[in-house]
Amino acid sequence: DMEINNLIAQHLQNLRMSVKDQKQYELMLEKISRDELINRYRPLAIKRVNSALVLQKVAEKENIEIKDTEIDAEIEQVIQNTGNSKDEQRKQLKNAKNKDYIRDVIATRKTVHRLTEIAQSTKKKIIKQKETK
Repeated sequence: DMEINNLIAQHLQNLRMSVKDQKQYELMLEKISRDELINRYRPLAIKRVNSALVLQKVAEKENIEIKDTEIDAEIEQVIQNTGNSKDEQRKQLKNAKNKDYIRDVIATRKTVHRLTEIAQSTKKKIIKQKETK
C-alpha cells in the first residue's frame, strides 16, 4: 500500500506540473478516482516491492553494507549542482527519512553492481568450459 501511495503521489505531482493552473489540475483530478489510480499502479507497486525484497536479500547474502561516509558523499554530490541554498538542502537531505532513502539507493546500486560482477564471472566460466570441451 505504501508503494502504491508513493506512485499515486508521484503521478499527482507530475499532473500538477503538467497543467497551467490549479483549476485545470482540479478538473484533471475529477476525471479519475482514487480507486482507478490504485488499480492502475498496483501491478507496478507489486513489481517494485518484489524487486526491492530480492535485492535486499542479495545484499544481505553478499554482506553489502552502506557507511555513513557513503551517504554523506552522495548528499554532497546531489547538492553540488544546486543553487545558493546548499546548506538548507544539506540539512533537509540529512534528516532520518532522507538518509534512509539515500542508503537504500546506494544499497541498490551496490547490489546491482555485485550481481553484474557475479553474472560476468559466471559467463566467463561457461565460456571456458565450452572452450575446453
